[in-house]
Amino acid sequence: MLLGANTYAQSTGWATAEDQGEYGEKLNNLTKFVASSTLEKAPWGDFPAATVTRDPAGTVRELKQRSGKDIWLWGSLTLMDSLLKAGLVDEVTLLVCPVSRGRGRRVFEDRQNLKLIEATSFDNGIAVLRYEITR
Repeated sequence: MLLGANTYAQSTGWATAEDQGEYGEKLNNLTKFVASSTLEKAPWGDFPAATVTRDPAGTVRELKQRSGKDIWLWGSLTLMDSLLKAGLVDEVTLLVCPVSRGRGRRVFEDRQNLKLIEATSFDNGIAVLRYEITR
């Protein structure tokens, strides 16, 4: 899992939250990398600390060379934009909630060609959309 420094700062409470259930357990045990130019370390409660990287694109390139699981980017539109520009993003999963704020940042700064892979909707109106980035 790759997080930007702001997303990391907002997420550290997960490690000590009560009643986390299966999702929290999985999240806490993931290998984490935090993209930051200022952090020296990134603790995650009693779980293994995240590795701080000053070069997230280089870290993702290195991780993609390894066999194994997918790399998740959690939050951070700025970090996603830099990885998209570097050609390092293969898929994007969007969680769409039935609320319109009317303003805010775009999900994509530049045009992206997307191919819908999967769409799942829930009774509460939330939809999960999974797209392949086509080049």
